[in-house]
Amino acid sequence: MDQPDPSVRAAEDVSDELAARMARQLVLENAAQFVRAIEERTSLVAAEVMQAIRRLLVRGVGKAARADERRLPVAFLPATAERLERYAAMWASIVPSHVELRATVSLLLERRHGAEVLALPAVAQALCLAEPEMTLARLDFAADAARFELTLPERPYAPEDDRRLLEGTVEREVRLVRLSKGQVLHRQGEKPDCFYMVISGRLQVALLDEDGRDRPFAEIDAGGTAGETEVLTDEPWPATIRALRDSMLVALDSEACQRLIERSPRFLMAATHVVINRLKAYQTAARDARQPQPRTIVVLPLSEATPAREFAATLADALGAIAPTRHLHRQLAEEALEQEGLMADAYDERLVSWLNEQEARFPFVVYQAEPELNAWTRRCLRQADRIMLLARAKDSPALSQVELQLATAPEGELRDNLELVLLYDPDVDHPSGTRRWLEPRSVLDHHHLRLGNGDDFGYLVRRLMGQAVGLVLGGGGARAFAAVGALLAIRESKLPIDLVGGTSGGSFFAAACALGWDQQRMVEVVRTMMSTRRQTLDYTLPLVSLMAAGKMRRTLETLFGDTMIEDLWRPFFCVTSNLTRAEMMVHRSGLLRHYVRASCSVPTVFPPVLEGRDLLVDGMLLNNLPVDVMSSISRGGPIIAIDVSAKEDRVRDFHFGDSLSAKDVILGRLRPDRARRIKAPSIVDIVLRTSEVASIYSRKVQAQHATVYVAPPVSQYGMFEREHLDDLFDLGYSSTRDALADWFARSPDARSYCS
Repeated sequence: MDQPDPSVRAAEDVSDELAARMARQLVLENAAQFVRAIEERTSLVAAEVMQAIRRLLVRGVGKAARADERRLPVAFLPATAERLERYAAMWASIVPSHVELRATVSLLLERRHGAEVLALPAVAQALCLAEPEMTLARLDFAADAARFELTLPERPYAPEDDRRLLEGTVEREVRLVRLSKGQVLHRQGEKPDCFYMVISGRLQVALLDEDGRDRPFAEIDAGGTAGETEVLTDEPWPATIRALRDSMLVALDSEACQRLIERSPRFLMAATHVVINRLKAYQTAARDARQPQPRTIVVLPLSEATPAREFAATLADALGAIAPTRHLHRQLAEEALEQEGLMADAYDERLVSWLNEQEARFPFVVYQAEPELNAWTRRCLRQADRIMLLARAKDSPALSQVELQLATAPEGELRDNLELVLLYDPDVDHPSGTRRWLEPRSVLDHHHLRLGNGDDFGYLVRRLMGQAVGLVLGGGGARAFAAVGALLAIRESKLPIDLVGGTSGGSFFAAACALGWDQQRMVEVVRTMMSTRRQTLDYTLPLVSLMAAGKMRRTLETLFGDTMIEDLWRPFFCVTSNLTRAEMMVHRSGLLRHYVRASCSVPTVFPPVLEGRDLLVDGMLLNNLPVDVMSSISRGGPIIAIDVSAKEDRVRDFHFGDSLSAKDVILGRLRPDRARRIKAPSIVDIVLRTSEVASIYSRKVQAQHATVYVAPPVSQYGMFEREHLDDLFDLGYSSTRDALADWFARSPDARSYCS
């Protein structure tokens, strides 16, 4: 057997040794990069804490940092051993999992900061020094690490006076608090323990409503504070505070706050003003239904075919008419950071800091996510105030891949701010099949939009911003026709109608409005319906009701067909009274003609509508002017209410005795002496008026919820009088025109809603 050539063997040994050295050198170089990243993050966090404290001491508490102040270059602070320990939770995620690499990182940190740094508990835990494998790996690389030339880039450290300010005040007493999106900092009623300064992210302040649910009313941005009122007054938290996005806070306990007051009287003076202002804010919030505007909107396409880029750009342009808006997508972020592969880490600190900077510079940010739950999409979702699920209406309504992934991912907790946007071609007459999209999803709302239609995008922006214009039409029999004149006055004023709802006869005209009918068509339809009583009234033996309602059902079927409420271009609701449960019902989905018929079914005049085991009748019984319902739906936009009920029925004077039989009525009408003839209301008149009176009592309360309250003078007209449609139209038009003119005159911002 031939012996191997010694020269070849020696060459192989040299080659192996060289490869081993190169491998060890690569470990050292990679470890040096990790050390740089750990120290850079420690320095950055310390600098952010310094800026928060400086704002606190110089400008006082309760004032959020201005956007231009938050954009100032960050002055780094040295990453001392003490700071490595204090902020270990902020850099622990950087530590590599590979044992040899991690051991080398510990050796290089030891060289820079001395052996005592590894004795600090948080540092030791972050580096996993207690693992047996770490001891062996540290022994193996100790000599190499001792010879390695470790160089770190120069950083713009903070001036000495700022460093002394920080180190001489409260840095040693603060602790960092990290909140994930949706995590609660404190709940309403809990005892305070700390005062907080927001370094990055955003917090939401919410009050408990009468139903025990949190109602948001304010937000705290980076640079703002929370808890100073409670710490200084030792009172419970008056509201619940939770993170709207991943946030970092600085916390000072009550004792540290007392020491800060002793050092800086300015702090106490500013805090006193904040206590007063916060109490006023809570009192105002208890009365105000308006919610904070979403500032970050995520567009999440449900398929590759969805035109997400076009939609997001158009939405950003529409928001730009209100305030500067930034449209962000992954490629733009990668170019800005000069870093490809952002898909790798949703929690990349450089990316998160850059996104927070964009949100500080722009009032609105539109994030364009991708149709897969990759790192960029995850990051977008964690930045979101509102998530728009975007789909083409003609695509399959089944749950998409990204939705299925989202259901089991941590980001699935964000599903409470989802809205569905269905896109249509410009030539589509009306949506259809929306229920199939809504059934498998839980969304706050849904919207129908035609690409390229400016009115549709204007509607969407107003809905998002809490500026949608709502129209409420009350019931009153034939008097409800005044709503047609009111609609003409509204459209002439260039006000959009973004949401519409109504009761009884008002529900019919609200449905017509939601279908996009113009005034001419409404007038023609109503004149045809009311030309003769035979068109809509079919008397029957009054065992259940005076009318059979067959003609009414067929008329509504002819006019509305099988249109579903959720298929209307704009949101619609109507109100009915549930006789079985003795409660008001609000209908926002289902067969349109079915619920309009129920809302118009005056008890004893028309038979009730059977809904399962419940009996539904005219909504006028419980809420003839549902402004409160619109207020809960519109998110704070202006509401126009058209009230055609009559506080006093002045139709005619009646004359009859204490008892009254059918014989008395018939014979009394035949008396030659007109002064002695019996004049009594019919059964229909009594039932209609009784239904109306039940809601008139609450009219003042409903009027207070309305931005523009219109009450045309229609008391002189009966609820079944068909011969005065022109007069009712004119009264509705003139009364609404005058009310809008008054609103425009007394409210400088009212015209901003006009197109």
